Amino acid sequence: MQARVGEQDLALGFKFNAKVTIDCYEAEMQLLPTGVRRREIAFNMIDGDFKVFEGKWSVQEVDGGGISADQEFWTTLSYVVELEPKL
Repeated sequence: MQARVGEQDLALGFKFNAKVTIDCYEAEMQLLPTGVRRREIAFNMIDGDFKVFEGKWSVQEVDGGGISADQEFWTTLSYVVELEPKL
């Protein structure tokens, strides 16, 4: 469980503040048919200033195309979030 507080400056000197407490779930490493390894960390709000706040981080190892014994890999981080503010 993690608590997060954010603040954003808006037009005309207004500020937007929000807080959220989330639960995180780390999935097992996946080996995709392409040989790529991927792991996801999903999260959802258990308390906070939103109606909905959930999403996931996805970390994926991508073959960098190296042709030597010192194979190179790149890491791609993706982030998806769905949120609905309370009005």
